[in-house]
Amino acid sequence: MKNWIQKILVLIGAGVVYVVGQYFRGYWWPDLTWPFSCSKVVSGAVTYCDSYIRDPLQLAWPLIAAGEIFAIVGVILLFANVSGLRAWWKLSIWYVPIVALFLAFAAPLPLFPVVAPMSRESLVWIFGVVYIVLSLGAVLRGRFREYHEYHS
Repeated sequence: MKNWIQKILVLIGAGVVYVVGQYFRGYWWPDLTWPFSCSKVVSGAVTYCDSYIRDPLQLAWPLIAAGEIFAIVGVILLFANVSGLRAWWKLSIWYVPIVALFLAFAAPLPLFPVVAPMSRESLVWIFGVVYIVLSLGAVLRGRFREYHEYHS
């Protein structure tokens, strides 16, 4: 598959994850009741769904955050060459499923007995920032390799 197609697919995937999160949030489609029932709330001029009824697993905000993180990574990947994109795929094949499984089974996670447990959304942002930095490192490593091979 061409590199630009892979990069565009990452951005499309980020948009899909974000829109699914918005669906579970219930803000964009208050009259759509599939697959969960909707408790319509009218607040002033704004109508939305009660997300606790539509989103029993509380996935809305973590999916919205994940979509935003994948969009940032997609923009970083626009600057990736073949080597950087290959390194990013190797990183993503391991990092994303491991973090997703951890978040599915471990969150909310009490870090210390004194501190309140961290929400799933907070953990998504923490692991997301690490993912952004690792993605940037993979892209820069590919660029530096290309630069050194060209100038050697």
